Amino acid sequence: MTKTPKLEEQLQTLKASKEAAELLWHSFEDGGMTIETPFTLGHNSYSFTTVIQLDADIINYFPNLCNEDLKLYQPKLSNVMKKHWYEVEFAFFKLSNNKKLWNLLSDTVVVFINAISVITMLDVEKLESVSVMLIPLTYVFFRKKIIEHISPLIVRSAFFVYKKFKPLLDKVIKNQKASIINS
Repeated sequence: MTKTPKLEEQLQTLKASKEAAELLWHSFEDGGMTIETPFTLGHNSYSFTTVIQLDADIINYFPNLCNEDLKLYQPKLSNVMKKHWYEVEFAFFKLSNNKKLWNLLSDTVVVFINAISVITMLDVEKLESVSVMLIPLTYVFFRKKIIEHISPLIVRSAFFVYKKFKPLLDKVIKNQKASIINS
């Protein structure tokens, strides 16, 4: 069987969806993702650990090393730390790469919950109550439009505002530091 580029692309998408579903399942089972980078210094074993929780908390655990070990093994620690942050970035890449699956799941849950609540209040004899059934579908449509068009605009605007007000903010912080030091 010869694989065409389109078939290959569909197989890759299917594989990515399977990996996304497995990642989601394990994240719910474990309460998040754990990235651990073990290493040894001398005869002792240590590890850098990062936990990414589903509620968006990120917790980093660093080994407690004495100053002598930090100075003696500084190049090795630097390399291990780079490797660990690469693995953390890759975990975020996998999570963001699975955005389609996350969006599909969240849309399905929202539509299902809204549909159940609307159906329980539905009075079929009144036309208005039947038209209320369109609310969940309207939500999904506008949510996708907001994600596509408005969200990037909001992010760019926030950075623009931050950039414009940063000198003022720095001045306020500098004045507060000076008043704390002088008091």
